[in-house]
Amino acid sequence: MASEERRRVLRELPRRRKLEFVVYGLLASVVFALKSHLSTWAFWGIWFYDFVTYYHDRPERMRHLYAVTKILDELREFRVPWAWPLPALVFEVVRKLL
Repeated sequence: MASEERRRVLRELPRRRKLEFVVYGLLASVVFALKSHLSTWAFWGIWFYDFVTYYHDRPERMRHLYAVTKILDELREFRVPWAWPLPALVFEVVRKLL
């Protein structure tokens, strides 16, 4: 996640959710500090959770990749391929200047 996007997401979070994250982080830090001899198991658990969710969410990511590839394939037959991103580019430049 880009830093600007991360900041925007954090700004949009409700105050209660931010407080929950802080409390959770503090509790997790205390547990890691008190039970440091078990930290290897915690890291294995984090890795395993990441591994499982990667393959759990994979079909959705593959559908997204297919959609992007299909769009790019259709744009390849467009007569003036440089013209389709111009409105987006102009919009971004105008937005940054204003």
